Amino acid sequence: MRVAIGLLAVLGLGIWAFDTSDLPSALRKVTGAAAPSPQPSPKAAIGSRVVARESPRSTTVTNVPTFAQRYAPVVATIPAPMPPATPLPPTLELVSLPALSGAAPPRPISRAEAVASNMRSREFQETVTPLARLYLATFGRYPDYEGLNYYTGQREEARPLHEIASEFVGSREFTQRYGELDNAQFVELLFVNVLGNATQADVRGYWVEALESRRMTRGEVLVDLAESGAFRERSANQVFVSTAYTEILRRTPDPAGFAHWVAQLQAGQPPGSVINGLLGGR
Repeated sequence: MRVAIGLLAVLGLGIWAFDTSDLPSALRKVTGAAAPSPQPSPKAAIGSRVVARESPRSTTVTNVPTFAQRYAPVVATIPAPMPPATPLPPTLELVSLPALSGAAPPRPISRAEAVASNMRSREFQETVTPLARLYLATFGRYPDYEGLNYYTGQREEARPLHEIASEFVGSREFTQRYGELDNAQFVELLFVNVLGNATQADVRGYWVEALESRRMTRGEVLVDLAESGAFRERSANQVFVSTAYTEILRRTPDPAGFAHWVAQLQAGQPPGSVINGLLGGR
């Protein structure tokens, strides 16, 4: 009897010495221990938020953690805050440099000089001037203001010159002026308009073969001939006068005025005389 009582006393002390949360449910019933309350996950404060952290668990059979290790609070390692970004330098202000002493102020340019500068510009020479040559090579006439202004806008939108040339040769004006032409007749017509004569048959044959083999379109042949060095030189005065009317007077040249100013240039007058003359007539 004394042995039984002593054994129960030992068991009782042993039961209360250990955490009852890990005891089997049957033993808890015998001892009367309450069921363990759920343990919250360790938490660590980060700023104004609270982040729950799971306790690490061992997955190695040979290294089973003890109760103390298993339920020890986990201390979260919070990374140190990043240093503030280096502020960008303040916006630089433009500084107006004073004029050098003794330097002459810039001379204002006249209206005639402004027009001449614009007509000599690369943009004008690559946009407006080729269109004027195209009118002369296709129709044998100077461009009308509305048409030249319209196709200038097309060129400014990067439309290729050979597409515009194809539109020219497919236009009603071209058909009404020349009728239906086969490739040989088309090439002969262009040579007359560009060079003033039908030239040699073998030279025309090269362009006819390019059309027959569809190696080139009629628009491409027209651009090649209109932009040739020979036609640039031959049509320079007509192109200058027609584009000067467009640039200064914003209208189509009148036949008498066009002929007068072309004759002035052919007689050796400088291009500036045409610009001054048209500005004076505004």
